[in-house]
Amino acid sequence: MRLRLTGHRVLASSHEFAPRPKDQHDGRVSSRQHAGPTQDRCTTLTDRSRRPKILNRPYSITAEVDIPDAGAEGVLLSMGGIDGGISLYVQDGRLCFAHNYLCLKYFYAKSRDTVPPGHHFLSMEFEPTGEADRARGRGTPGTVALFADGEAVGEAEFSVTTPNRLGQGAAMQVGVDSGGAVTPEYQSPFPFAGAITRVIVDVSGEHVADYEAEMRVVLAKQ
Repeated sequence: MRLRLTGHRVLASSHEFAPRPKDQHDGRVSSRQHAGPTQDRCTTLTDRSRRPKILNRPYSITAEVDIPDAGAEGVLLSMGGIDGGISLYVQDGRLCFAHNYLCLKYFYAKSRDTVPPGHHFLSMEFEPTGEADRARGRGTPGTVALFADGEAVGEAEFSVTTPNRLGQGAAMQVGVDSGGAVTPEYQSPFPFAGAITRVIVDVSGEHVADYEAEMRVVLAKQ
């Protein structure tokens, strides 16, 4: 499976990498993966310089997925590892987001209801509510909102976040969390058992109100 960088987006179709554009972290980064219940495939971005810079700023993650009638759980996107990171995942039918603060504290946002079978856009958005205090090892606090097909389904307050980097040498991964798991709530690699069409990490600071329209815009520019 390649990660091909185009503008503000990372498109995955094999294991090769293209050169990184200079403005990679100023807008959107998307990582596309096609995976089915019987396929053990994921997208991994190991080069830290190519990963979107999400700390101490607003950002969102949106995954376009298909959930079979029998249901599906697993990681949609993870970044970092056991020593600090984030993970957007589905567990027990609920959309979840975890932030591992330096392996000292874990913060969670979880949807109030389960996600039904079918085609969905599953999203999280982080909005800072204060300033970072890097001298004391504290990243910006903020609120996390969860969305299913553009409808708010959950929220949580994170009193502190990681200030500088997510995990020592850990990768950004779509569809899996290999190595040391970001959260003890699941066992690595916790692959997503449904199908992931694509994942977009947006660091533009804009609130994405219509996720299906957003995806159509992204596809039209590819």
